[in-house]
Amino acid sequence: MKKYTAALDVGGTKIKFGIVDTDGIVISDAEIPSATDDESPDLKCDRMVRVLKEMCAGNGIVFEELRGIAVASAGPVDVEAGTIINPYSLPGWLNYNIIEALETRSGLKVRLDNDANGALMGEVFLSGTAGKKVLMVTIGTGIGAAFWDGTGLYRSGRYHPEMGHVIVSSEGPECYCHHRGCFESLCSGTAMNARAKANGYGNFDGLYEAAGHNERAKALLNKIGREFCAGIFDLAIIFKPDIIMLSGGMMRRYFDFFGGLVQKDMVGLEDFVDTLTVQPTSDNKNTALLCANMMFTD
Repeated sequence: MKKYTAALDVGGTKIKFGIVDTDGIVISDAEIPSATDDESPDLKCDRMVRVLKEMCAGNGIVFEELRGIAVASAGPVDVEAGTIINPYSLPGWLNYNIIEALETRSGLKVRLDNDANGALMGEVFLSGTAGKKVLMVTIGTGIGAAFWDGTGLYRSGRYHPEMGHVIVSSEGPECYCHHRGCFESLCSGTAMNARAKANGYGNFDGLYEAAGHNERAKALLNKIGREFCAGIFDLAIIFKPDIIMLSGGMMRRYFDFFGGLVQKDMVGLEDFVDTLTVQPTSDNKNTALLCANMMFTD
């Protein structure tokens, strides 16, 4: 008999919903705004459970028979306490106990993880690489990184390790991590667009295009590339992955550029990093929802 799990991907602008079967098929999906209106987290949780129940009813699935609800949330999150510790992209949700709120409303078991971990678990499930060491780096509003060690997720206590804040330069703006030159402040999608704009290129797309015929643009693009490689190298020499996955919209558009730089940077460094493959993530739009089958394995 097929089993089903509910999944929630809680991001800074939207919350995605899914009902996932044990084969990794998202039976139904939907989304609502997260931090873009005045609805409180309590009311949001009311809506979450209501939407999940409606999705189950529409697909002939008994809500009460779900294995549980898997939540992947923009971090930091405290996976032990069940709380979201995120004033940065989820204002109003700071110290909110989403596990308690959803369990009370649903009567189901709820499990919580950082969205970077959720996305990685979904990719590992999809690609069948659970026996490999996989480092996934997501370039978006910030930089999220997660590591699967071949048997499970790398953790550092209650909080997901904020690997996007390794230092890659002595220059750059001061980040909210209180340091200058961190990976996120220089190489997130937000940061790369801002650096391009500050130099007169509109955004990173404009910089990349100009670099084909303008030496000044080419110099800036090369600098960003070196700092990007430094951030990936910092993580690679610590975790020794078999696979590095580059994720996020900018990586989908510019994987050949950034992935090529990283792969080239690793050549001849076998005494520092193992032989590895650099690859993009899948095109599946619901990858983070598939973490449900890694969070609920019983």
